[in-house]
Amino acid sequence: MRQVQVFKWIQERDGDGKLKNVRAQDGMATFHQFGAAYEEFENGAGNYAIAIIERDDGSVQQVNADMIQFTAPPAGGAHIGAEWERVSEKDASFSRLRVPTGWLVREILECAHIGNDKNEYITTGYDWRVALAFVPDPDGVWLAAQGGAA
Repeated sequence: MRQVQVFKWIQERDGDGKLKNVRAQDGMATFHQFGAAYEEFENGAGNYAIAIIERDDGSVQQVNADMIQFTAPPAGGAHIGAEWERVSEKDASFSRLRVPTGWLVREILECAHIGNDKNEYITTGYDWRVALAFVPDPDGVWLAAQGGAA
């Protein structure tokens, strides 16, 4: 999970004494995920994006998505965005890609479509079967276990 700077709107008076809205820092928090919220109006609902954050005291809040700013990624984030790498573990072989908070694990299998024409098998085409899964690993433990860059 990543740290974010949280902002809030406050009112201040400008040089002419008029109130204006100013975006001000509102502390740091841990980002969990984006979500969606809505507000009801006379002619229907208006949707908007939110960020779900956790404060240092453990409280959870939702704030408008434009009211957070991600801080620099942790040192382990240097590997994020690299190319897919092939991994062989025990009897399995697959590809993985480091992403924030975990891994995408992928396997691709080339499949031939076999038809039957008067007892002779013919190939009617090919396709690829793709399996993709997300494996949570926010601390990069799997990366370290493989001897990769941290």
